[in-house]
Amino acid sequence: MGKNTTLRSKLKAGEVALCLLARDIIEGLDLPLGISDEEICRALSVTVPEGRAQQTRLRAALERDEALERNEAIERLRLEGEVLRYRLEHPDCWWDGEGRTYSDDLRAFILALAERVGIGERKSREDFAETCKIPLAVLTAWLAGEVAAPRRSSEAAGLAATSRRP
Repeated sequence: MGKNTTLRSKLKAGEVALCLLARDIIEGLDLPLGISDEEICRALSVTVPEGRAQQTRLRAALERDEALERNEAIERLRLEGEVLRYRLEHPDCWWDGEGRTYSDDLRAFILALAERVGIGERKSREDFAETCKIPLAVLTAWLAGEVAAPRRSSEAAGLAATSRRP
């Protein structure tokens, strides 16, 4: 069996699976097409059992993709919650002003979280940085062992806050 024959066979299998699945979806919306599995398979020169088998494989692949997306969304919410909880429990870990500044403790927390979720293996740096609300450049510097912004201690933050009062 040559390369072109194999490719044509795979395309035909995909085509019949899509057609059968599309017909099921359309009819599930109460929009009868009036065409049977047999007619679709005959038009595509595929046996009905072969067509149904391809449809089953396609449906399973789509359900796996949907489950992965759902799991990724849950993991993203879980991470966002952990970072938010940390920030609420440690109000001096994040300062906004002329330039955002982060505490060493927050940096350590984010790096531990990055290691736990498998940055680069299971999750991209970009997605992790966005989820944690940390600029990608800052996260990249932290992962490289650099301190991306000047560090402030809680005492310095307290002094800065009191010095702004009238």
